[in-house]
Amino acid sequence: MLVPFMIAPVVVGYVWRFVLNSDYGPIIHILRQLGLGGLVEKPLLSNPSAAMPVLIVADAWEYIPFVTLVLLAGLKSIPYEPYEAAFVDGASSLQRFHYITLPLLRPSILVAVVIRTLTSLRVFDIVFIMTGGGPGTATETLAFYGYRTAFQAYNVGFSSAINMLTFGIAVVFTILYMKIIGGGKNYA
Repeated sequence: MLVPFMIAPVVVGYVWRFVLNSDYGPIIHILRQLGLGGLVEKPLLSNPSAAMPVLIVADAWEYIPFVTLVLLAGLKSIPYEPYEAAFVDGASSLQRFHYITLPLLRPSILVAVVIRTLTSLRVFDIVFIMTGGGPGTATETLAFYGYRTAFQAYNVGFSSAINMLTFGIAVVFTILYMKIIGGGKNYA
């Protein structure tokens, strides 16, 4: 279950590019066997409307094990005594989840969401391997755009500005998450 998180993002890109290959990819073959071949008449990575959702699925597939581990660690750290007291008081399982589990899991949720947001803002490898930013610019992320600006257009200054914008977005999202999920608490 942890394999997607442990392999390099470049390998994830190659795996998904193989799996989605229109000639010999297993997912495409299964869809055709199920009579859903019309969905994949045009290769998914060449379709401007389908390429970005496919990249999102591939990126999520890579990081779901990390989020699962963080949340599982948070669940394991919750003491049993509050549940026991709530059970004695007659709280339902939904009430126990809402009033005990969720508040005690907030720091773990905050860590998972912040780290996942930061990793999603810097997605480059999967885009580079699977689509190269295409078709056209349909799958171009900020990180890929910064790369293309610096190393293909030779505009390092503008590329630095793009990377600083990405940093600013990351800071804003982190602060928002700390206010919303963290309940205004200072976790620093």
